Amino acid sequence: MDSEAFKNYEKLLKNAKQELYPGCENFSVLTTIVELMHGKIKFRLSNKCFDYFLGVIKRMLPKENCLPEDHKSAQKVLKGLGLGYQKIHSCVNNCILFYKENKSLDKCPVCNEPRFKMTS
Repeated sequence: MDSEAFKNYEKLLKNAKQELYPGCENFSVLTTIVELMHGKIKFRLSNKCFDYFLGVIKRMLPKENCLPEDHKSAQKVLKGLGLGYQKIHSCVNNCILFYKENKSLDKCPVCNEPRFKMTS
């Protein structure tokens, strides 16, 4: 294991052991971030929406809480897990994914809908 990987591992271990706030037994910083990010993905929340609710939750918790300030900070914590993602466009009617053999298409071959909405 190289030194960079070891540093990432140590950060993850620290976040896995660190209580969300003093006396919190149910959530570590890491488990909290994983749970919140799971909800963000499951319910297709925008980063802006996620930031808003993260701020509300942070204000609800005791002042000494270790919840990250925003989506970007939460992603930095998870980066060490190696859980990246790739954004893939889909047809507005869910016919296909614009991925692999369909990656270069500008309209859906099934329903003929354009890949992107034109805006002025």
